[in-house]
Amino acid sequence: MKIVILYSGGLDSFLMYHWATKHYPDAEVKCIFYAHGQDSEQAEIAALPEFVEVRKIDWLNETLRPVAKQSDPFAGAIYIPGRNLVFSALAASQELANEVWMGTVWDEDNQQATDKNERFRSATSELLSYVLSPFVKNVVVRFPFVENKMTKESCVRWALENGIVADQLTHTVSCWDQQTGKPCGVCKQCLKRMFVFGLNGFEEEYEVHPLSSPAQQALIIKYLEDVNNPRIDSNEDEKNMADMIRRYFKTHPVPNNDWGKKLKLLLIR
Repeated sequence: MKIVILYSGGLDSFLMYHWATKHYPDAEVKCIFYAHGQDSEQAEIAALPEFVEVRKIDWLNETLRPVAKQSDPFAGAIYIPGRNLVFSALAASQELANEVWMGTVWDEDNQQATDKNERFRSATSELLSYVLSPFVKNVVVRFPFVENKMTKESCVRWALENGIVADQLTHTVSCWDQQTGKPCGVCKQCLKRMFVFGLNGFEEEYEVHPLSSPAQQALIIKYLEDVNNPRIDSNEDEKNMADMIRRYFKTHPVPNNDWGKKLKLLLIR
């Protein structure tokens, strides 16, 4: 069996590689990083392990940039339309793989995530199996962490329990705008990693600590307010973020400022 992992340079793909080698020791596992002009491309490439192959594709440029999803106030201007569809098709076609793995975690598999939810996975698997049927018997796009109902937090916990150390995890790049050796601290991914790592007992360094960023402070408040609002239908990712925020501040100090006072009021609801 041949497994191709869509390797982003981030935390999930690093964990997927170790999950594959542990659970499928007899499989051929190939990790491919598609360099497509994203803002953090050089930082991601610099952090890639030796087992990852980098392939350049001509996609993003000065005029074609990531766009915001208007339906998702939490996303920010980081959505690249069709990216996972293109990467899945490239990986399956170039490698004639039996399986293409993506790093979607359990709480990210929702209706709004149109290129990494179950409908996408099923439809893409069916299409690739048909198109590539003269060359490979069956092609399956898989989300191994969704299959095992694992969030990013529980994935990190599994890694720590299976011989991976914190330094290896912080060496991955999830930041949307990492230009130096440190993540920016002001994007949504940096905020999520702060809670994920903090709840697993370690931290990483940022250019700006997320809790000192006004944008991140506002985002934390929004997660808590929206999940508490019965008129807003929060998805599992948003609910999980709110849950991590509550649990994080049970063991970490709340800043003693106006924002911290507002946070405390929301945490006791």
